[in-house]
Amino acid sequence: MGRTDKMKKIVIHGASGLKNSGDEAILQAILRQCSDDWQVSVISLDQEYTRKLHPGVCVLQMGTRDCKRAIDECDALILGGGGLLQDETSVYNVGRWLTYVRYAIRKKKKVFLYANSIGPIRFGINRLMVKKALRKVSRITLRDEISAQELKELGITENTVVTADPVFSLDIDENVPCSGHLPFDEAQEYIVVCMRHWFDTNMWIPVSICSRLGIRSRRNRKLYADYIRELAAFARKVQQSGRRIIFLPFLYGRDSAVAADICRAAQMGGECIIETGDMRPEEIIGIIQGAQAVIGMRLHSIIYAVLTGTPVVPMEYSLKVRGLVRYLGLEEYSVDMETFSHEILWEHTQQILEQRENVCRKLRQCRDEMKDREARNMMLLKEMLEQNGNAVE
Repeated sequence: MGRTDKMKKIVIHGASGLKNSGDEAILQAILRQCSDDWQVSVISLDQEYTRKLHPGVCVLQMGTRDCKRAIDECDALILGGGGLLQDETSVYNVGRWLTYVRYAIRKKKKVFLYANSIGPIRFGINRLMVKKALRKVSRITLRDEISAQELKELGITENTVVTADPVFSLDIDENVPCSGHLPFDEAQEYIVVCMRHWFDTNMWIPVSICSRLGIRSRRNRKLYADYIRELAAFARKVQQSGRRIIFLPFLYGRDSAVAADICRAAQMGGECIIETGDMRPEEIIGIIQGAQAVIGMRLHSIIYAVLTGTPVVPMEYSLKVRGLVRYLGLEEYSVDMETFSHEILWEHTQQILEQRENVCRKLRQCRDEMKDREARNMMLLKEMLEQNGNAVE
């Protein structure tokens, strides 16, 4: 029997192809740890984009028959990582991300939830779907304790372990240049701001439709205007301090629209925005590595900061960010999106700049701890694959 016949066949289903740096970094981290003895296929939201960022990987377009065919032939389906199973942004998310999980379960395949965040799950039908499906998966690893509590409330505790986000496994190259992406001399001090689109979702309308048609409730229009005003005031304070400010959109298109609104409100030029749509995670990490500080709303901007030891002010807008902040012990530096103002944000930024040495030391400790915890993801996956039998009955 040839080598190919002995290979384990793995299908990875996550949010690759969404053009979000965090999701691509997750996939990159998982792929780098996969065994050479595995045949890996990736289900993507945008087949060509995923192929471009992860050359040499077998990529399948989500929604095509090829995806189910690959699951039919696989030894295991991996869901994740990331914050997929939640209905905070859309009631449809849970059903969407469980589609292939439920199919794999019906086909009696092993299913591994790889470093997921869970919740919030508010709707009864979604809670029922998660409860029913996750009771039948082979193994669940989670990114934080809050997610574990969410599952505990659903009665799911078996085969569940809290580990860490896959991106913590990435090794950082301190020699990666970032000057080619900066609109100024690299020697100048700068602060990176990683805001995300927010106040533009409707629980009953798919996110893509809300975005395309600009659907926003009256309340959300006001909240968004306040959000932009406060961040514009913060941007002016950064400039007045003699530092440059850089906006790094993580989700191509939508985050850059937010950055453009902030720049207009602050009467700043668009050169402060670095478009990241085609940038690999290591390029964005390189920019963060050279910064004096990061203001991070995007979860993976916080993780990139921890990886590089760059002082970070986390902005808690969701359960998954709150879970990460608590897990890392960064509460004293974080800002709650519900109550933040430019004064509070500037106060926290000054705090981490003044305490830079202590903050960097704490972040290096966090990085080392998370790297050790993250290693359990792949260890548990390999253990599952070596076990005889199929999915949990």
